[in-house]
Amino acid sequence: MRADSSMWWFLTGNKDSIYSLARDGYLVPAAMRTEENDFFHSQDILLIDKQKRIRGVYDGTDKLEVDTLIDEIKLLMTERPFDKK
Repeated sequence: MRADSSMWWFLTGNKDSIYSLARDGYLVPAAMRTEENDFFHSQDILLIDKQKRIRGVYDGTDKLEVDTLIDEIKLLMTERPFDKK
């Protein structure tokens, strides 16, 4: 899709680790098993900030929700980075 890799991080790695992260780390309903080693995918897009917090869930098939996601990405990019102390 010609995504600019300097702007996006795509999840990749060991299948078991990815599924575990989706199910246990982000508690994504779409990550529920439908069979022993199957993974159900949904149209949902999660917006996750630099602190790995879910900031929103959007229906990727709904133009209004995608437009809202785009606006919220722009807003998120203006926020100050989290200060670690």
